[in-house]
Amino acid sequence: MTRSFDVIVIGAGHAGCEAAYAAARLGAHVGLCTLTKDTVAHMPCNPAIGGTAKGHLVREIDALGGLMGRAIDATGIQFKLLNRSRGPAVWSPRAQADKKIYGEWVSAALSAEPNITWILGKAGRVLTESGRIVGIAMEDGDANERGAHECDALVITTGTFLNGLIHVGREQRPAGRHGEPPARELAESIRSFGFEMGRLKTGTPPRLDRKSIDFDRNVREGVFVGSSQILALFAGISRSGVTMVAGLLRGLDHEDAARLSFMLATPVIFAAGFYKLPDLLGHNGDHIRGQVLVGSLAAGISAYFSIRFLTRYFETRTLTPFAIYSLVFGVAMIFYTTLS
Repeated sequence: MTRSFDVIVIGAGHAGCEAAYAAARLGAHVGLCTLTKDTVAHMPCNPAIGGTAKGHLVREIDALGGLMGRAIDATGIQFKLLNRSRGPAVWSPRAQADKKIYGEWVSAALSAEPNITWILGKAGRVLTESGRIVGIAMEDGDANERGAHECDALVITTGTFLNGLIHVGREQRPAGRHGEPPARELAESIRSFGFEMGRLKTGTPPRLDRKSIDFDRNVREGVFVGSSQILALFAGISRSGVTMVAGLLRGLDHEDAARLSFMLATPVIFAAGFYKLPDLLGHNGDHIRGQVLVGSLAAGISAYFSIRFLTRYFETRTLTPFAIYSLVFGVAMIFYTTLS
């Protein structure tokens, strides 16, 4: 069966959905080609909309009447403005979505648009005549989708599917996403027109089934958090505190800033660890409290010398011997706190 469209969009991820919806609202008859409606606007990894870079893009899409902003308003479960501790230029809106409901919402919005027709199946070859695109030939699909579809314009938004390859440990296999086939015939068709092909890598961390972990037993036995991890936690708190204090105290004399950072870092870290962590972890209290004392003092010393380096550098914008000495000593104390 052959059908004619003004525009065919291949791929119904975020970009494909916005492209199809924008063309349809401009009055074009759009064919939206995807393997299945179950994965429209799917977010297999981090189900977030926005962020440091994409937050600006989402706002621009929303200003132009796109779907993404409305979709996350309807399906979001957490909304946050990132980087509030810095200047307004880098404030970034980010929302976490219910990934299943988000995809269903977008799919329903596209289905409600009268100028959009679904083409369910895998796109194959790009068809041309006299150097112009005239349609696509389907690689597969149901009885209604086999054959070719004509179009005046073609938008390809295949994401990771175009000649996709997945690496799991030492294993490699062709795939668009886990459990979904790649668009290899379409990739070869594009290559045949002289386009250079390359790869962009994305990474997905391994997942653990929460039901398979006995949290109570592992915490009780110290599997998850041991004494060295506690000290690493103190060092992390100290480094975060150094950065924060440096920003707050940039106008102070470097000696005063360093002294104040030591006064702030040491008692806070010591008090938190000395009184709470040993009891929560079920370890020998006296042993852990001794480590907490050493770790908190080392963290305070590292904060002292790190702040001296930062404030001296802010004042002179040069790396003086004293500044380098302060930095090296501060970093050494951080490593001592973490590894001892």
